[in-house]
Amino acid sequence: MRDHQYPLGIYALPLVTAFMLPNLVTPLMELLRNEIGFSSGVLTVIFVFYLGGLAPAFLLAPSLGKLWGRKKTQLIACGVGIASCAFYIVGANVGMLLIARILTGLCSGLILVLGPSAVQAVAGKDRAKEATFVATLGIAVGLAGGPLFAGFLAELLPWPTKIVFVLMAVLLALSALVILTEEESPTGPVKSWLPFKGLDTRAGRTIKAGLGAFGPGMTAAAIILALAPTLVAGLGGTAGPLGAGLMAGGMYVMSPIAQTVVRRFTSMTHIRMSLVLIILAMVVFIGAVNTHNLVLLVFSAVLMGAGQGISNLGSFGLIHQHVNPAQIPGSTAVLSLGVYASASIVPLAGGFLIDSEGLEKSGFYMAMGVIVMVLVGSVFARQKYLNPAEKEA
Repeated sequence: MRDHQYPLGIYALPLVTAFMLPNLVTPLMELLRNEIGFSSGVLTVIFVFYLGGLAPAFLLAPSLGKLWGRKKTQLIACGVGIASCAFYIVGANVGMLLIARILTGLCSGLILVLGPSAVQAVAGKDRAKEATFVATLGIAVGLAGGPLFAGFLAELLPWPTKIVFVLMAVLLALSALVILTEEESPTGPVKSWLPFKGLDTRAGRTIKAGLGAFGPGMTAAAIILALAPTLVAGLGGTAGPLGAGLMAGGMYVMSPIAQTVVRRFTSMTHIRMSLVLIILAMVVFIGAVNTHNLVLLVFSAVLMGAGQGISNLGSFGLIHQHVNPAQIPGSTAVLSLGVYASASIVPLAGGFLIDSEGLEKSGFYMAMGVIVMVLVGSVFARQKYLNPAEKEA
């Protein structure tokens, strides 16, 4: 670790931009749908196709970081992100949007796995907890900033589906400049390209404990991200990109606020608090879609954002506190892969259900799917499970 020239938050910029990028499309989806023409079901397919890039990124990021170095791999990720912006800009059909989503997933996945470790390396061991908070806060700011950024620009500027991604490419280039100031991590031969190879039992238990909360937290948030335009329009809210952007962005604004409020609690407490918030969010969500109450929908989104943010902080905190440093990138990759895989199923099914069954029934089924995930996750939200030799916290 060397003395860093800039405040620690500057080194979270790659995480901010990497998580702005995938969520820019949320408020722009209705505009793209009008330009190209596709159903709610296809809309969710476009959204979750992001996983087509995330999955290989999560699987390969630890090995690529070892082979090429963390710095070089993150620079490549920024280049891939800029390429995805190019496909969004010239996208004239669903196929090009799907390619853009895959590239987006590659960029976000590589930086999600390697970015927190980069912030940790700059901070040093004596500021490890602060670095974890800064990294997760950067993710939360990116998640919130993406839809707000795109939603407001779409109302203010011409050709929003083009200009938003031009500006995003500029932000990714700035992130690359920040990465260039970092020191390269040690490189060496790759023993296994699968991140779960070599993880010990402690790491496995830690991943399950984090996944049990972060999985349903991200799934709840993904419902809003994937279906915000449909939900807002279906409940009689403000149409257009600004309405969807405010809904999705407002949800994620709650993430850093909630993280800041609860940061002094233990990571296991974060996990438990998030499970309660997610269940409350789903109960309110069912009420919102069945009473066509937009205020309730907004309230449920606020609860979802808080639950997702706290589950993110708790799951990353568990990994950085309980996992051997050499296994942190692999553990982060496996956790992230599990989170995004689970988060794609419910919104994807919900999008097609809205087309066939209507908003009320599909909303109930999506919420119940998340609640079942929470109940399963609660089995692992125990200190005794994480450390069998210790007493329950």
